[in-house]
Amino acid sequence: LADQNLRIAAKNSLIIAFSVASISTVLGIFAARASVRYRFPGKAPIMGLIMLPLVLPEMIVAMALLVVLLSLGVPLSLFTVIIGQVLITTPFAVAILTSAFQSLDKSLEEASMDLGETAWSTFRLIILPLVTPGIISSALMSFTISLDEFIVAFSLAGKETTLPIYIFSQL
Repeated sequence: LADQNLRIAAKNSLIIAFSVASISTVLGIFAARASVRYRFPGKAPIMGLIMLPLVLPEMIVAMALLVVLLSLGVPLSLFTVIIGQVLITTPFAVAILTSAFQSLDKSLEEASMDLGETAWSTFRLIILPLVTPGIISSALMSFTISLDEFIVAFSLAGKETTLPIYIFSQL
């Protein structure tokens, strides 16, 4: 704890990990719910595009994102690391939450709507409590992946440092 650089790196990593876990879980809820509940044109290609970072090497994703961000004039910072890590962790969140939403009994939602609840209150009062274990699992998985992520952080952090970058620099 006496090393100030280590404390700053740990603080940055925790800020990034909590942000990434929150954002990717929320995005995962929306994407998983849409993929399980609704039919729309282009559903398969859109879901394939969302899941693409799972099969692409992280180095390619990081370099492509670096080129895009620099061409847009976005300065490298913790914000760009969050963007990159959300891109990496969202497919994991979608995969976990898709299975959670698929296990729901559709009749519970229909019964709630028949009894006068709105779509939003049905989602908030019936669906979300039933998929809470999936939401927690998704958030924990995203948090863990984010804390461990080196390639994206190293490529997009600029002058900021995270715990994996600090540990690597000590080698």
